[in-house]
Amino acid sequence: MRVAGLIAGLLVITLAGAAYADGNPHVARAATAWRELEYELVLDASEAALADPSLAAADRLEALRLLGSALVVLERGPEAEAAFARIFVIDPDYVLPAGTSPRVRAVFEPARARWQVEEQERLANQFGSQLAALTLRLELPRAPRGGRPVVIGVELADPSGLASTIVFAHRRSGASYYTLAKVPARSGRSALTLAGELTASPTPYTLEVHVHVLHRSGVILRRAGEAARPIQLGIAAGQVPTATPITRRWWFWASIGVVAVGTGLLVREAVDAGAQDVVLR
Repeated sequence: MRVAGLIAGLLVITLAGAAYADGNPHVARAATAWRELEYELVLDASEAALADPSLAAADRLEALRLLGSALVVLERGPEAEAAFARIFVIDPDYVLPAGTSPRVRAVFEPARARWQVEEQERLANQFGSQLAALTLRLELPRAPRGGRPVVIGVELADPSGLASTIVFAHRRSGASYYTLAKVPARSGRSALTLAGELTASPTPYTLEVHVHVLHRSGVILRRAGEAARPIQLGIAAGQVPTATPITRRWWFWASIGVVAVGTGLLVREAVDAGAQDVVLR
C-alpha cells in the first residue's frame, strides 16, 4: 500500500505552497512533506494547523487543499471530499492552483458540485416561497457583429433580496477559461457590455456565455447556462470601425470652398484698393 501510494503520488503534480513558508509552521511543514511525497506527514501537519482556531483564512484554505490532495493520493476518497467541502464553506469560488493533477481535480470538482446541491437544498428549505419567487431571464443581442459592442443583459426578479451577486462568464469557443465579471445583484436589468475591441474578428466565431446569481453564502440560486453547457451566441466577422478621414467628410470640402471664396474676395478688394489703402498695425 505504501509503494502504491508513492507511485500514485508521482502522478500528482501541483504547486507546493511555498508561499506559506513564512506563515503558519504547520502549513509550511505540510507543504514540505507534500514536496517530499510524505503523504502521511502531510495529514499530520495539515490537521495540526487546522486545529488552531486562530489560523488565518489563507492558511486554512492551503491546509485543507494539502489535506484533501494527500487523501486523494492515499485513496481515501470520501475523506478527501469532506476536506474539500470545508474549503467551499470558506471560499465558494476557490480555484485549485495551476498545474494541479487531473486526479485531484477529479475529486475536487464533484465535491464542489455536491456541496452546491446540498446548500441549494438547505436554502430551499430555509426560504421556500421566497426562493421560488426569484427569477432570472437572459437577454442576448439578435445579430451581433465583431468590432461592435455586444451587450449581455439579465432581468432579475428578487422580491426578498436573497441574491447578492450576478456573475457574467464569457469566452470564445475553444478557449480554456471563462472571463468573469461580477456586479451586485438587484431587481431589474443588469448588463455586461463587451467592447468592440474584444469582439473584433476577421472570421465568424461563437461566444459562449453563462450567467449565475449567487446568495451571499456563495451558493448559486439561479443560472442561465453553465460552464459545461454554455449558451452559444454566433458573432459575425467584423472589425472596429475606423474614423472617416477628415478629407473624406463633405463638410470639410464645403468649408474649404467657403474659405477659398472668402479669401478670394479679400484679395481682390486689397488689390482694387491699391497699396496706399493697406495699413500695417
